[in-house]
Amino acid sequence: ECKEDNDSGVEQQQQQPRVVNGVPLYRKSSLKCFSTAANSAQQPVCITKADKQILEFQNKYGGGDCSTSNISKECLILHYLTVLNKPPADNIISFVDFIETDLAYYLVREHEPTYISLSQFIEQAHIYIREKKLKLKHWRITAKFIFWQLISTLYWLHNDMNTCCLRLDADHILVGNANFLVSKHDGSVQIDSRQLNVKLTQFEYAEVFKAGNHNNHSHDDEPFLCHKSGSKKQEHGCRRCPQAYSGQIFDAKKDDTYQLGVILFSLLTGCSEITHEAYLALQRCALKQYVESNALGKHINRDAL
Repeated sequence: ECKEDNDSGVEQQQQQPRVVNGVPLYRKSSLKCFSTAANSAQQPVCITKADKQILEFQNKYGGGDCSTSNISKECLILHYLTVLNKPPADNIISFVDFIETDLAYYLVREHEPTYISLSQFIEQAHIYIREKKLKLKHWRITAKFIFWQLISTLYWLHNDMNTCCLRLDADHILVGNANFLVSKHDGSVQIDSRQLNVKLTQFEYAEVFKAGNHNNHSHDDEPFLCHKSGSKKQEHGCRRCPQAYSGQIFDAKKDDTYQLGVILFSLLTGCSEITHEAYLALQRCALKQYVESNALGKHINRDAL
C-alpha cells in the first residue's frame, strides 16, 4: 500500500525507504524502472554503475573518474532537486532509483533517447550557417530561447535550491525536439523550436550550500564560497572561471555564471570551447577586440558586444 503526493510526484511507501548516507530516498512515481521492447510505453532509464572495490581504491589513493566516485552524492542531489522538490520546468534530468548490491552501486536516472547534446546541436547549426542554408537571424532566435531556459533553470538552482552545478558545459546539456527542417524546394534549413527543450544532466560535481538567511533562500548577492579547484585537463578547455584553477576560494555562483557565458559564446560563434587566446582576452576584458580580430563579429549582435 502506498500514498502518492501529487504536488511533488513522490511515491512514499509505508515500508522503510532506501537510505543513502542517512538520507531516505523515494522513487519518483511518474517514471518506470526499466524499459522493454514488449512495453514501449515505459520510460527508458540511464544506469550509472560504480564498482565498490574501485571506489575503495580511489578513496584510499585518490584519482579516478569523478562521475563514479561521487555517485552517491549525485544521487542525493538529483533526489533533492527532482523528487523532494519540483523544478519550475522540465529542464533537469530526473532521479529514478538508487540500487546497492554487494559489488556495486547503481544510479538510475531518466533517459531521453531522442535528445542530443547541446554541443552537437550547435555544431550542426553552424555548419548550416556556413553553408548559407540556415539564416543567422533565425539561429539567434533559437539561441535566445535555449539560453533563456538555461538562465531560468540556473536561477532556480541558485536562489531556491542553493545549489551550484560547477560543471556546466554544452557536452552535458541535452536538447530535445531539436529538429532541422530542410526544404525540398531550395535546400534551406529552419529550426522547429516550438517544443525545443534543454536538460541539465550531470550533477556529480555539484554542491548544495547552506543559505545564510532565515528563510532558507539565498539572495542574489550572497556568495557561495567554494574551494573545488579544476583539473589541468579541465583547464585546457577553459570552461571555468580563472579562480577555479588558482587554488583560491571563489564564489560558486559566479563560476556557474562564467560557464554559462562560455555556452553563450559557443551558441553565437560555433566554437566548442574558448581557446587559450580567447581565455586571455577574457582575463584582460578585451573579448570585443578578440572577436573583431578573428572575424567573429558577424555572428554576434552589436548590443551583445
